[in-house]
Amino acid sequence: MHEPRLVESHTEESLILEIGRARRHAALYGISDPIAISEFFVARAHHGADFDRHPEVQAILRDVAIPADTRIHVMWARIPKTMWAELDARRSGKV
Repeated sequence: MHEPRLVESHTEESLILEIGRARRHAALYGISDPIAISEFFVARAHHGADFDRHPEVQAILRDVAIPADTRIHVMWARIPKTMWAELDARRSGKV
C-alpha cells in the first residue's frame, strides 16, 4: 500500500513513534514481516489504533489457520468496505 499522505502528516519523530506502536501492536498477533507491519500501520492510521477490536477483524487476526504475516492481507481482502466505513463513522462520532 502506498500511502504518502499518512507519512507526510507526521513529523519524523512522531512517525517513528507511530511505527513503533504499530510494530508492537502487530506483534500481539504474531505479525513480524516488515510489509505486514507497514499495512498494520496503515490500518491504524486510517481506522484508529483500536481498529482490531471489531469482531470480524479479531476473527481474522487471531485465526491460527492463517499464517500470522498474511493475516493483515487477508483482513483487507475479506472485510467489506462498508464495515470500514462503519468503523470510521463510530470513530468520528457520526454514529
